[in-house]
Amino acid sequence: MADRRLQIFHAVAKHLSFTRAAETLFMTQPAVTFQVKQLEEQLNTRLFDRAQGRISLTPAGELALEYAERSRPRASPRSNMPSASSSCPPSSIRA
Repeated sequence: MADRRLQIFHAVAKHLSFTRAAETLFMTQPAVTFQVKQLEEQLNTRLFDRAQGRISLTPAGELALEYAERSRPRASPRSNMPSASSSCPPSSIRA
């Protein structure tokens, strides 16, 4: 994801918790809350319903989550990763 705010939103949406998202992102909870509020202002819509200490996605938040998930970079296939035998010549391996 190119936009850091979208990354932060994605973590909050997945955990449905600003605190847990902050922990996974190695950020403070107020910083996460601030970034989500900034994104909501940028998009001119609420992404979360906040009530009685719980959060849930609004319909706009559901759409934003779909977009965020489509925008996430995909990991490269394992077949492109070098194996131990290809990165270390056979002559240097001793039993």
